[in-house]
Amino acid sequence: LGDINANDLTTGTLGNTVQDNITRLGTVTTGTMNNTIGSSATLPSGTLVSVHQTNMGSAISMTAGQAYHNNVNLNFQPKSANSKFIIIIGGRYTRSGNNSGAYIGYTMKNGSLNNADVTNVLATDSHYHGYRTVLFKAESGTGSVTWSVGDTLYFGTFFQSNTNSADMYEYNLTVFEYMP
Repeated sequence: LGDINANDLTTGTLGNTVQDNITRLGTVTTGTMNNTIGSSATLPSGTLVSVHQTNMGSAISMTAGQAYHNNVNLNFQPKSANSKFIIIIGGRYTRSGNNSGAYIGYTMKNGSLNNADVTNVLATDSHYHGYRTVLFKAESGTGSVTWSVGDTLYFGTFFQSNTNSADMYEYNLTVFEYMP
């Protein structure tokens, strides 16, 4: 057969037997892939695929019992119809009296947000001051929300003080999208 030179490997076509033997080598486990992962790729469960975050919202002086919707909001197209989300709302909360919990929550919609929609809320305790962070988990069907690839999902905040006036400030909304 003779020697094989480097230029022999860059021109021409390898025979079928050689190609079959290369294919039998299996999965490549080292090296660097410098390409884009295609939309048909299957990613492992739990893989974080996108993060979306709002800027800090303007301070809200809340009247007792009054609901405040979508003071900060964001929207994006999910990577998959089966995507799951972790929604985090954090901010400083103060109120004028004790024994007055508050509700902090979010809205998730396939389509624009409106003030009548609240997907999930958490009742806080009755401390006067403090930084509150609430975490929610959502997926297709949460709050009857479903979507297809190409749809735009909208997320917004929800705040309400029960029986005392209160202030919400230095708050924002973060949504993590991950694969099921």
